[in-house]
Amino acid sequence: MFRLDRVLHAEIGDARFERPDAFDSLAYVVASLASAPGTWEIEVLLETTLDQARQRVPAAMATLEVVPRGVLLRCHVEDLDWVARLLVSLGFHMQVHRPQELRDALGRLAAEIVAVAGRGDVIAVGAGQ
Repeated sequence: MFRLDRVLHAEIGDARFERPDAFDSLAYVVASLASAPGTWEIEVLLETTLDQARQRVPAAMATLEVVPRGVLLRCHVEDLDWVARLLVSLGFHMQVHRPQELRDALGRLAAEIVAVAGRGDVIAVGAGQ
């Protein structure tokens, strides 16, 4: 997969390409986006079913694989604090396989939530990020 806006020059050639009958171009693009490289390689076990995970995890964000204890979510991201918030918002029990730094980001988020819960005045979670 490549981006057309990055093509600088094109020529018509003699080569031919036949699309396979069962090829789903949309599914291919979504899977390519979900596995696009990023700074952090994320692997998290979601304790849920594949159907439930598919309802909450955007298809272009991550790949989902059924494993014995649930669903393995894999993706690449640039911002661990962002993915920590996303994972918590899914509402599933989870186990972070990697990276350790994601566990640290989840710990920071938990501390922010505890601070908010203990205050009587208004505070914004994640302010200043």
